[in-house]
Amino acid sequence: MREAFALSLFGLVLALTIGAQISDSLRKSISRRAVLNIVPSWRFFGPVPAIMDVHLLLRVQSPGCEPGPWQEVQIPSQGRWRALWNPSRLEDKAVHDLANGLSAGSHYLRERISDRAQLLQVAQVSQPYMALLSWVMDYAGKPTIAESRQFALIGSTGRDGSEPSVIFISRFHMTD
Repeated sequence: MREAFALSLFGLVLALTIGAQISDSLRKSISRRAVLNIVPSWRFFGPVPAIMDVHLLLRVQSPGCEPGPWQEVQIPSQGRWRALWNPSRLEDKAVHDLANGLSAGSHYLRERISDRAQLLQVAQVSQPYMALLSWVMDYAGKPTIAESRQFALIGSTGRDGSEPSVIFISRFHMTD
């Protein structure tokens, strides 16, 4: 009985996964309704590839000063062995996955919470937000004085001349 249930569940998830790769409307419908997000999207190449690059930016604000300029959190460069083995792409993939998780979670919360301040407060305790915040806090090293750091997720679509789009901007967080 348990085996039949497990096989049926696995078959359903497999069918939904295959369907989500073929039908864009089915993929969007599943992502809106699936609370656990167990149906992956493997659209790296086609028929409709995931073409947006996601950039993680940060800026620093010292006490009593205006915030500094935005600077991109650098993803480690990729070597020539990347065609065979690609461990340096893990960070890039992590930023993209965390951005997708934060965006999907914010969209889900926006439908249920109308107060913007409360929405941001709830989003700040989400796993993607905390992971990105941790990355930003560790990236620039330990500050010599108390400072605040803020991060932003920016999407760009390549060389077509379009403007980058703001995906998410965090609040400032103290580093001490």
